[in-house]
Amino acid sequence: ARASREGKSVVFHTSPSRSKSHRTTIPHLDEEPPEDFLKDPEAAEITDDDSLSIGDIKRMKAEVKERRRTYVKELWNMTRKAGIWAKQMECMKQREAELERLHSTQTERVQQLERMGNEYAQECQQMRAKTEELSKQLEHYKDVDRRRRKEHYELFEEADMMRSRERRREKEFEKMRDEEHRKFQEMVTRFEQEKQQMIENQKQHLARQRERATQDAGIEIEKE
Repeated sequence: ARASREGKSVVFHTSPSRSKSHRTTIPHLDEEPPEDFLKDPEAAEITDDDSLSIGDIKRMKAEVKERRRTYVKELWNMTRKAGIWAKQMECMKQREAELERLHSTQTERVQQLERMGNEYAQECQQMRAKTEELSKQLEHYKDVDRRRRKEHYELFEEADMMRSRERRREKEFEKMRDEEHRKFQEMVTRFEQEKQQMIENQKQHLARQRERATQDAGIEIEKE
């Protein structure tokens, strides 16, 4: 009321945390009300008093009229302020409802994000469990592969040793075969030599027998 009497515009803030767009500026409320608001409904008259002069009565009437005008003016401006405040309260209620809806939406969004976070955490936990299981299986397969590689290496070594022994045996067999072949060839050569010697001896023996027989036959012929 004091601000309205001084002719100043009053600024009302709906909330300290709100932006400048939510400020409501009350226009200049130092206005004169309509004439019907200034009429005295009781039409009270000031009675004449011998102790009062006409100037005093006029002055008192003017003061009463001015005081009434001031009161009615303040009432008029307060009524207008009340209307503006009612509109502001309605805007505040709408803003509060909007903020409540926004808060509800944000709460639902937060709950949805929490559910998504829980689902993601469960998926991560499942993935970690699967990863651990796969790691164990990988270690198991690595151990199996190492054992198999060791077995294969041992088998290859044994096969190499067997091949080496087989090659040594083949070489020994070839050596023995060559030795036997040499001995056989020597025996054949000796047999051939002995056979030729026997043939020569037999030929010589037969020649001597024939010569002796010839000589004996010649002696017999001579005797006859």
